[in-house]
Amino acid sequence: MSKTPDTQPPQRVSEQGQRLKRLALVAERSSNAVVLADAERRIEWVNDAFLSITGFTLHESIGQRLGILLERGSADPEAFEQFSLAVQQGRGFKREINIRAMNGEARFALVDLQPTHDDTGVSTGWVLIAPT
Repeated sequence: MSKTPDTQPPQRVSEQGQRLKRLALVAERSSNAVVLADAERRIEWVNDAFLSITGFTLHESIGQRLGILLERGSADPEAFEQFSLAVQQGRGFKREINIRAMNGEARFALVDLQPTHDDTGVSTGWVLIAPT
């Protein structure tokens, strides 16, 4: 049986691909805000729920640092400082914070931000989920 370069059988690679597609659909279609950011906390992807609760456009979001979007107009400087400290230390953060949308509307959101790592433990990015 031939193996792919990463030494996994082709059937296993195909199954992983299907699983990844399903996970992508979950994130895309979730009513919870979902954000993917790189290791430097620059936003790479957001779902429609994030755009809806923040009022940002996709163009305004991609490439921005997570903290800038969350801090912009933040009505909760103490929570934002805790968020910043956790991120600097590479730790996850879960707390209800008051976020101000582009239209000025303030709302509380339970923000769950978690780091992601590769198989060797190197930081690869961040995942943020916030129920709407």
